[in-house]
Amino acid sequence: MLDRVGLLVPRIAHAQDDQRVRLADALRDLRLGVSVAELRAASAKAAAATVARVQGVLEAIGAHFERQARRGHDTPSPELLRELDATFEPLSRIEDPGLRSRALAAAIGVRRALFPRHPLSSNVAEAS
Repeated sequence: MLDRVGLLVPRIAHAQDDQRVRLADALRDLRLGVSVAELRAASAKAAAATVARVQGVLEAIGAHFERQARRGHDTPSPELLRELDATFEPLSRIEDPGLRSRALAAAIGVRRALFPRHPLSSNVAEAS
């Protein structure tokens, strides 16, 4: 995925109008994919409750993209935002500092890709 991101960036710089929007969307989706994969991997070694919380969020993200595949562009739901924000606190309790940092960075990447205009709430910022 990272190789594909590297291929898209120069194309975006030279793209025109509608093509630029499509390429930017593709870049955002690739970044989201990288963050989702990292979140899954980093959280897999966490406590069972944390793994279950992250799995629920990943399933909600999957459902969001299934809706998009059927209906076209669909804004992620406020419920997905709440579920995603609720993962920060359990992720912040991962004992291994490196794993905790990776998991929190990945969760922030997912949140920024799906909700770019929603600032982090104070409880999310504190957890991360």
